[in-house]
Amino acid sequence: MENFDNSVPTFDRLPAFVLGLSQKIDGIEKKIDMLLSAPKDGSIDRHELLNIKQASELIGKTVGTIYTLTSDNKIPFSKRGNKLYFFKDELLEWIKNGGEMEGTKSAESTSERFDRHLEAMSQGKRRRPEAVIRKG
Repeated sequence: MENFDNSVPTFDRLPAFVLGLSQKIDGIEKKIDMLLSAPKDGSIDRHELLNIKQASELIGKTVGTIYTLTSDNKIPFSKRGNKLYFFKDELLEWIKNGGEMEGTKSAESTSERFDRHLEAMSQGKRRRPEAVIRKG
């Protein structure tokens, strides 16, 4: 493309003048799009939606393990219908917290949890099995 002098557009140079203006406008549009799409704080946007396969690759676990973690509510996820979705920033935060979701860490010991679980199981029984009755 030859340089054009935009101060003196003549009829003979009108096509070149219009082409030059069009290219400048395209360049300005690209720069504006880049500025508008960039994150405000300068960081990389990590609130990216992932499917289960992408999530398994990110955290290094199999898809089956991820299904288990979601059914136990041990990993952050969203569910729409039968599909599971994950956000990259939430998974990275989950990994940073040692695989614990916020609010799940407690001072309760393993024996206390076992006793509470055993009590809940015994409350759920309507009658005792014969083997337990004979021993008791």
